[in-house]
Amino acid sequence: MDTIKTIVGHHLSNMFPESIAFNIATFLEEDREEKRSREDYEAFYKTLLSADRKGKRKQFPRYGKNLRYGAFFVYSYGTEVIELNWKRKTAKRLGRWSQTTSRHMNYAIEMLKMCYDFREIK
Repeated sequence: MDTIKTIVGHHLSNMFPESIAFNIATFLEEDREEKRSREDYEAFYKTLLSADRKGKRKQFPRYGKNLRYGAFFVYSYGTEVIELNWKRKTAKRLGRWSQTTSRHMNYAIEMLKMCYDFREIK
């Protein structure tokens, strides 16, 4: 592990038996990766929020002209159809819609599950 090769890792291996030093180094590495992913999430959310305030929304790869998402909602034909919670990574459908809009909603939820680990709440 790269952390063991650092100065801190070297001191850890001198202070503790190898297995304990490795566990501490692994914990430090996981903590650093979690912090990095949290910072990436915060940067992404700020960008998404600022774009949403300007009226710009991100497109999905499919149905791009009619299906978009912002910081708080998924929009089908400009209508809010799914409420998003990025902190909890949940998506909630806002009622029943036409066949085409339902297809949009199903696709959007599947893409959010695949790309951002969202889960649907009912």
